[in-house]
Amino acid sequence: KVSIISSEKPIEVLESNWQPDIKFLEGDNISTPSHLRDLITISGHDAHEGGHLELVAKVLNNPLKFQWLKNNCSVDNLSRYSSFFDETSSEIRLLIDNLQLNDNSTIQLVVDDLSSQYDIIVDEIFLQIIEPLSFSFDSMSLRISCRTNKSVNLEDSTFTIKWLFNDELISSFFNPVDQNDNSYYMFFLNDENKLHELFISSFSQIDDYGVYTIQFIDKSGQIVAQSSINVFQKLPYFGEIFSTNLFPVQNHDTISLSIKINQEFSLDFLNVNLILILEQDHSQSILTSNDFIIFCDEISDNKFEESHVTIKMLTPAKCSDSGSYSVKLKSTDEKSANSIKILVIEDIIFNQELPEALEIFEGETLDLKLKTNQKLKLYHWEKDMQHLNINSILSADNLSHSLKIPDPKLQDAGTYAFICDDFPEKQLKNVTKCRVTIKQRPEVQIKSLYDLGTVVVKEGELLDLNVKFDRRVDPNEIDVFLNNNQIMTEADYIKFKCNSNVFSILIENSRTERDDGIYTIKSPNTESACRVIVEEKPVKFFSQLEDVRLKILPEYFYRLSPNDEIDELLNL
Repeated sequence: KVSIISSEKPIEVLESNWQPDIKFLEGDNISTPSHLRDLITISGHDAHEGGHLELVAKVLNNPLKFQWLKNNCSVDNLSRYSSFFDETSSEIRLLIDNLQLNDNSTIQLVVDDLSSQYDIIVDEIFLQIIEPLSFSFDSMSLRISCRTNKSVNLEDSTFTIKWLFNDELISSFFNPVDQNDNSYYMFFLNDENKLHELFISSFSQIDDYGVYTIQFIDKSGQIVAQSSINVFQKLPYFGEIFSTNLFPVQNHDTISLSIKINQEFSLDFLNVNLILILEQDHSQSILTSNDFIIFCDEISDNKFEESHVTIKMLTPAKCSDSGSYSVKLKSTDEKSANSIKILVIEDIIFNQELPEALEIFEGETLDLKLKTNQKLKLYHWEKDMQHLNINSILSADNLSHSLKIPDPKLQDAGTYAFICDDFPEKQLKNVTKCRVTIKQRPEVQIKSLYDLGTVVVKEGELLDLNVKFDRRVDPNEIDVFLNNNQIMTEADYIKFKCNSNVFSILIENSRTERDDGIYTIKSPNTESACRVIVEEKPVKFFSQLEDVRLKILPEYFYRLSPNDEIDELLNL
């Protein structure tokens, strides 16, 4: 054990900015240059190999320009050096990552026309392996790695790295040992040259099990660090399982699976010991060679190694065969690296298609409904062969699709189609269509003659009758009747007026004998009527007769009596 005691370095003024003899005349502009204070380290890390160092310079004003120099050369092109100016604290900072021995130097900061410097002393540390060798399998490959506490600078040949297998040299840096199968490679990840890996691309269970060792040797030939590991884990018997037909059609296609075998097995052995596992909704079924047949891509002496095996079912696929498939050897836990999901689809996708034709009035909700026999991942709607950017409204089971247009217009009429895109390569009916006709909605009198009840006007006054429709109307489609007799044309005394959705009947100087009666207004889909009473205007005498003498003919005289009024006389 070694006890390390560190003490603070005394602060030293490297350059003084004191200028006691500066003079200014009255009216001169006084400008203060950027002043540097003492350059100090504020990082919590020690300046040792593999560590980090931060240099900070505080300035009084924002500098116009600044530059860090290492041994009089700019550090801008050095990857482990980074600098910036912090406006908040008025500090210029230099960060140095992954310190190395070649960082021992004089660092100089030039700000405008001033400068300050700092001597960096990097303490050397002993090379140590902080993460010992470990290994992992990736399909048929083996990866072995370890990590050191500092970077191994291979450029200055400070260390030599050697890999050994069962005490036999595999390779050393820039000096690989020739291998017959070229299966060994050494490379370093770009993690500050601290992570060291050996990669074997074609791992053989027979030849490559054993003890792997990595050694770090200094210039004197001494081993300063090493780590060993015994690779004993077996590769799984099976690789990944896959299929070229994930969606077989019921009664047409046959389920076929492919799997990579990493061991040497005979076909006879597989026919006896290989089983298929089918998982469906938390239940599991076992399929044996009675249900499928095994084919091998490459056969040599009735054995094969690292080959693809095809498993084909003996009967055509059914919807009940849908589920997740994996393989396994009897009496072992050796299973395929994954399972594969097979979905058997029916040759008819739709349980309920769209209606062939549909007629609705404008304003009524357009609702197109269909049902599928399975959940669909890819589908789209079209109108007149143009793609619609709209999704279906799905039911809870994702089998019922609905397209709704809440307030359709006349231009929304056309041929709508639902297209399933899940199985483009399958010969299936994947389209259902509906021809939608949207008829104009019947007009409605929102204010009719019925609302007027009985209209009473006095003879000679203006008679104004009007109805209001829910939309603009064509006056040529409106008929007017008086006492069931159609008024064909406008007379001098009557006018028809149409202002957008309001139709009016105007009669000037109304008369009892002409205008009294029941008025009816009819449009193509509406009708309303009201009773109009034209009251007689009472007779008014504007002058009185005086000293009137009547001469009565004899034939009328005998009909008079002494009590008759003058009105009766006039009526005669």
